[in-house]
Amino acid sequence: MIIMSHLPNPAIHPFERLNATDGLLINAERWRKVEQYHRGKQNFHYQALHQPGIVCGLGVKLITPDSQVPKVFKDGRGIQIQPGIAIDLKGNPIIVPKPQNLHINKRPQKDSFTVYVVADYRDPDDLDVAATEEMLQEKFRLDVKVRPPNDLEIEICRIVFPANQDIKIGLAQDILRPGYNHLDFRHRQLASIKPIETVKIAQLRHGDQAYGENFANLDYLFKAIRGLYPQLQGCESVALIPISDPKLKEYDVLYLTGKNSTIKDPREIAVLQEYLATGGVLLIDGLLDANNFNQSALELAKKLGYALKPLSKNHYLRREPFLFAALPQSLSNQPLQIVCDRNVVMVYGNLASLWGLDDQLSLSREQIRSAQELGINILHYAWKRRCYTQLQQ
Repeated sequence: MIIMSHLPNPAIHPFERLNATDGLLINAERWRKVEQYHRGKQNFHYQALHQPGIVCGLGVKLITPDSQVPKVFKDGRGIQIQPGIAIDLKGNPIIVPKPQNLHINKRPQKDSFTVYVVADYRDPDDLDVAATEEMLQEKFRLDVKVRPPNDLEIEICRIVFPANQDIKIGLAQDILRPGYNHLDFRHRQLASIKPIETVKIAQLRHGDQAYGENFANLDYLFKAIRGLYPQLQGCESVALIPISDPKLKEYDVLYLTGKNSTIKDPREIAVLQEYLATGGVLLIDGLLDANNFNQSALELAKKLGYALKPLSKNHYLRREPFLFAALPQSLSNQPLQIVCDRNVVMVYGNLASLWGLDDQLSLSREQIRSAQELGINILHYAWKRRCYTQLQQ
C-alpha cells in the first residue's frame, strides 16, 4: 500500500441538530438540516478514524478496435473504468455501478508528462436536479488531469507519456515496473484504518558533500513501517532541504549526516534551536570512520544547548515500540552506539546504511530488520516529543 501524506483531522466545530418538539412543522429546509446532521456525523467519524481510498474494483481496461463502444474511444487513447467502490477523505462513497469509457484527450508535449485518472464524489445538492424528482442518486465524476489528485479525489491509475510522441496507451510487460504509455497502478491508495502517528522527515543539505549519503535508505525505512508498526505512518516521500527552507518546522525529524563537518554558521544554528524548541528532533547519523564529522556533531549539539549522553537501561529509545537490550551491529560488525539528550539523537555507526540494500547484498535479514525497528523507535520517540511539546504550546 502506498504511504499517504499527512491526513487532515476533522474540523473542530460543534454539531447542531434540530430541536424536535410537538407541533414542529417539518418542511423541506428542516428536513435537509436533519439529513445534513447525520451525514456530517458519518463524515466526521470516517475522517477521524479512517483514510480514503479504493474499497474494491475500479480496474482499467484498454479499449481495443473490436470493442463494443463508440468509435471515438478506439484510437488507442481510450480506457474503460470497471465497476467499483471508493471512499473519499470526508467519508463520501464513490460508487461506479457499470463500466465507464474515458478518452485521454491530451496532446504531445516537449517534456514527458503524467496523466492521472481520478474519481470524485458529486453531491446531488450541488447539481442541477429537477425539483419533481422524488429520489436523488448520489453521483460520481471520472476525470483525466495532468495535475496530481487533490485531497477529495481518488487516483485510479496514472500514465506517463514520453516527450514529443503520439499518445498511445499500452499494457506493461511487467505490471510492477510500468514504462512510458503504460497503465500504472502502483500509486492507488486503499481505504483503511487511519494510522495514529504520522511522521514527516527531511534530510538536511549542508556544506559537507556527503550530506546525501543515505538519502535513498530513508525511503527503505518508511516503506518498512507499515508492516512492522502499522500505528505509525511516514510521509509519502523524504524531503532533501537546506536549513533555510521556510517549511523546516513542518518536519518532525531532521536527518543529518556527513564525513567531515556539520553545521557551523551561527544563523543556521539559531534556526535549528528554534526548530528544536517546537518539539522537532535532530537525528545525527555518524558514518563509519567519519571522526571529523562525529566531533563536529558533538560540538554542534553543545552549541544547540544539548549534552549528549549514552542511553540508560530504561531509555525510551530502547523500549518503545520495540525492546532493545543490545543495539544492532553496524557494517563493521561493531554494535551501534547512541547518545541522546531530549531532542537531539546521535548514532555512531551509520544506522541508515542498514535500512536498505548494500552494494554487495551482504546484509542479513536480521540486520536489516533490527536496524529498521531501531529506526522506528527513533521516529516514534520523535513523534511523542513533537506531539507533547505542541500540546503545551
